Amino acid sequence: MGAEQLADTLERPSLHETLLEEEVTLIATYADLPSPTLRDAFHSVLRLEQPEGRSWEDALLTVERGAWGGGPILRAPLRERWSQLGRGRPGLRG
Repeated sequence: MGAEQLADTLERPSLHETLLEEEVTLIATYADLPSPTLRDAFHSVLRLEQPEGRSWEDALLTVERGAWGGGPILRAPLRERWSQLGRGRPGLRG
């Protein structure tokens, strides 16, 4: 999406208020760094950084806002924090 489309949709507080009222969880991904307005629209913000040439399981996960798995997650390898995100073991399907 372009900047105008983001401003007219995902950056609107009224959209997020409606989603909360309807108990809808919206998960959005963004390559690079989102604008502060876009980040501020969400209650939880996670940053995932994948070291070049490494597996996705080696990516570093940081919870910048919100809490997951009953508590804050400091910067740590995704493989160690996967279960706190409510997922099974990485690499397993089911």
